[in-house]
Amino acid sequence: MRKRLEFIALYGLAWVVIFQFFRVIFLAYHYKKALELPSSLWVASAGHGLPMDISFAAYILAIPALLMMFTGLRWNWYTKTLSVYTVIIVSLITLLTVVDLELFRAWGFRIDATSLLYLETPAEAMASMGAAPVFPLILLLAALIFLVNSILQTIIRRVAGSFRRSPLVYTIPAFLIIAGSLIIPIRGGFQLAPMNESAVFFSDKSFANYAAVNVPWNFMRSVLNQGYSNENPFKYSDDIKANRTVADLYRAGGPTRQVINTVGKKNVLIIIWESFTAKAVGTLGGIKGGHPAVRPDFKRGAALYQYICERQPQR
Repeated sequence: MRKRLEFIALYGLAWVVIFQFFRVIFLAYHYKKALELPSSLWVASAGHGLPMDISFAAYILAIPALLMMFTGLRWNWYTKTLSVYTVIIVSLITLLTVVDLELFRAWGFRIDATSLLYLETPAEAMASMGAAPVFPLILLLAALIFLVNSILQTIIRRVAGSFRRSPLVYTIPAFLIIAGSLIIPIRGGFQLAPMNESAVFFSDKSFANYAAVNVPWNFMRSVLNQGYSNENPFKYSDDIKANRTVADLYRAGGPTRQVINTVGKKNVLIIIWESFTAKAVGTLGGIKGGHPAVRPDFKRGAALYQYICERQPQR
C-alpha cells in the first residue's frame, strides 16, 4: 500500500517539475523578451504558475489513481497500461509545448484551441511555417519526448514494479478517495473561483504573465470552452428575426429629402491610410516633413499626400 501511495506522489510531482522545466525552456527560447524583465519576475512567473502546473498534473493523475484501485492482487497490467498512457500524454503535451514556442513569437499569446482552425487549411498552415526553424524544433521535440518519457518510465518501472499484494478492501476505497480528492488541486484550492487564466496573471509585464501560463492547461481549457468553434458567439436570434429587425430600422417612416448635391462635378479626395497617424503628416498638423522614425516608403507616401492636399482647391 505504501509503494502505491509513493508512486502516485512521485508521478504527480514529476509532472509538476516537468512543467516548470518547460517554463524554463520557454524563457530561454524567448530570451530577448526574458532579458527585458528583472530576474525576480522569472522566479515570480514560476511561483504564480505553480498552482496551474499542479492543477494539470492532477488531471493527469486522475486515470492512474482510478486504475490503482484494482492493483491489489495483480499489477503487471497496471505497469504496462501506465507505460502506454505515459507515452501518449508525454508526446501530446511535449508537442503542444514545442509548437507553442514558435506560435507565441507570431501570435503574442500562448497556444489555444484557435490553432485547430488551421487544420482545415493545412497548405496555409505549412506556408506560415516558412520562417520558423522547423528542423531545430523537431530535434527539440524528439529530445524532450525522449527525456521526459525516460524519467516517467523510470518511476513506473522502479516503483510500480515493486508493488506487493494488498487486499482490494483497502486499495479500492483508498484510491477512490484519492482520485476524488484530486478535484481540490484541479480547481486550484478551496477559493470561491476555480482555476482560470487570470489566476496566474500577476504583473504589468505581459510576457511575465504569459510565462506563468501552463500550456496544456490553457489549450484544454480553450478546447472545452469551444474556442475553436466557427459559430458566432454573439448570435442571439435566428436569421429571419434579425433580418426583419434590421429592415424595420431602415424603413422610411415619412417624407425624405436629398441632402447630397448631385449637380456638377465634385472634387472629393478620400484617402484611407491604415496604421499611419496624423502626428506623422505635417499637412494634418503633425511634424513637418514626417516623423523621422517613419520608414522610407511611408515618408514617400506622406510627401505624396501633402503634394495632393496642397493642390486641392479649397471648397
